[in-house]
Amino acid sequence: MKRRLFLSLATALPALGLTRARAQAVPSFTFPSVDGGDYDTAGWRGRPVLVVNTASMCGFAGQLADMQALHDAYAPRGLVVLAVPSNDFNQELASGAEAKAYCELQYGMTLPMDLVAHLSDGDSLSAS
Repeated sequence: MKRRLFLSLATALPALGLTRARAQAVPSFTFPSVDGGDYDTAGWRGRPVLVVNTASMCGFAGQLADMQALHDAYAPRGLVVLAVPSNDFNQELASGAEAKAYCELQYGMTLPMDLVAHLSDGDSLSAS
């Protein structure tokens, strides 16, 4: 039975037209760092990049520890993980410095972090 299922899947999946995802170049722009200065995506070319919208007070904030673990495991192989906190849904602290301190204390998060940004317009990052 298992062999029949395997053979069915082995022949059906290619017929679905599944293709491998193509890597896309990171657009060139900057993120203002909560620590001062900027993160420039031009320096990340050729590396896998994960930019994550975060909110310290969100019900899913516990996943920040998992993001840190992902970063710790794969940064030596080139992965860039950037946290971009947003208060668009009133679930973030007042400033990037407060968000960073809270995330370090609660989740051990030491990832690169942007200033608190407005993201809901879908157009641009405008930090506060």
